[in-house]
Amino acid sequence: MNYRYSTVALLDKAGILDFSGIPIYQDASFKFVFPTKKMGTFSLIGLGGLSKIVQTDEDDSTGFVHGIYDYKAGMGVAGLKHTYIVSPKIYVKSYVAAMNSHSGGEGQFLNSDSVLFLSEREKFQDNKIKAQTIINYKLNKKNMFQVGGTYTFLNYDFFYEDDYDDEDGIMTRHLNSKGNADMMQSFVSWKYRINNDLTIVSGLHHTHFFLNGNYAIEPRLGAKWQLNPRNNISLGYGMHSKMESVSTYLYNELQENGEYYYPNRNLDFSKSMHFVAGYGLQLNENLHFKTEVYYQHLYNIPVENDSTSYYSLINSNQGIPDIPLVNKGTGRNYGAELTLERFFHNNFYYLLTGSIYKSQYTALDGVERDSRYDANYAANLLLGKEFKIGKKKRNKTIGINTKVSFIGGNRYTPIDLEASNAAGHTVRKWDEPYSVKGDNVFFINLGVTYRVDMKRASHSFKIDIQNLTNNKAVVSEYYSSRTQSIVHSTQLPMIPNLVYTIKF
Repeated sequence: MNYRYSTVALLDKAGILDFSGIPIYQDASFKFVFPTKKMGTFSLIGLGGLSKIVQTDEDDSTGFVHGIYDYKAGMGVAGLKHTYIVSPKIYVKSYVAAMNSHSGGEGQFLNSDSVLFLSEREKFQDNKIKAQTIINYKLNKKNMFQVGGTYTFLNYDFFYEDDYDDEDGIMTRHLNSKGNADMMQSFVSWKYRINNDLTIVSGLHHTHFFLNGNYAIEPRLGAKWQLNPRNNISLGYGMHSKMESVSTYLYNELQENGEYYYPNRNLDFSKSMHFVAGYGLQLNENLHFKTEVYYQHLYNIPVENDSTSYYSLINSNQGIPDIPLVNKGTGRNYGAELTLERFFHNNFYYLLTGSIYKSQYTALDGVERDSRYDANYAANLLLGKEFKIGKKKRNKTIGINTKVSFIGGNRYTPIDLEASNAAGHTVRKWDEPYSVKGDNVFFINLGVTYRVDMKRASHSFKIDIQNLTNNKAVVSEYYSSRTQSIVHSTQLPMIPNLVYTIKF
């Protein structure tokens, strides 16, 4: 069992931290294992968490608050897993799980009397029930088979309402959508070991979406060739289908005749073809190098049903699309990745990864553009070292771990300041979608741990500092009607965490 509470929240309450938008969170998890003599092994697992962040629009000089937005989110999952060995050649794994996630918030803004009032509110809730069974069969040393099936029940509830007419105090609900659907997936996989050096994995994956009857059958194929004890190459190909959020299909509009219209109910899956080639090199017993190149062709992507529109669901990261969509968009992602990993040995490890890539999309207007997520590059270094101390028992450990990241900025659509001033709210340059790239994000996270291992328990104290250099890269921008200017949003500043852990 594990429980955490945000020490950032405690530091904020103690007045040690002082910046807008302190993330506050808590979470808990558990796992119980119940082995039996004849019925296999059962595992009961659970995970849940709550988080919130309050952002305040405050005048730096006077301290007067012009607006407050309180964003909250949470999730929870509980599941029962069962493993049963039928024979030395056959074993079965099954599970059933229930999941919930929700997010939303409330915004308070000034009314005509300069008093804060509740002016907007939204909430999105997503529920799932999943059940899966996988049968593993080892025919002989060369042939292994897997057959599995997964059933998913999906349910959601979404609303958005506001009250900009502060005189009547009545919230107007602009969006209110709820519904459910179910989906069935199945697969078969064959792992064939031709010889000690060459292995091929092939399979078929099937998805059926009962809401509109759409289905997909997708082949997958992979191979790994061990050239010698130190070198190997791998190749892979696969077709993949992606179901959008069920809220996309079940978004509805109330018509004048009193009936609901579902413009996107019959949307097909988004689809892609993936190609990947890799090379691995074992430099020594504890050091491994790997590189991969890949290309992804995306098609059948939902885009706005307008020949002049740039809108593609590829770039969506929040809300529900309230426009008619068609599966006529495309996209492509391609790039290369490098990984150098030193496994934990002699109390020391490191992992260095680097990636360069391109992400583009095409909507119904036929123009290929950079996508929201076309950051182009990313590099990460994880490094850690442990030191045993204590003259006799050597049961005390000091550990130092760090993560250094350099990530290209995501893209966004610039704001038209003149038009925003005239309208009194954010107006973007819709003829220049995702043409502005945010700053490169750089951060160093540093953790120092002191651990004492006792006979029946282990105690550890950790100082974890996020964004040690307090870098403030611009990641997005928004329009402030109060100052009639463009305001830049930056990455989170330096945040210290204090962690105490006991294991027994």
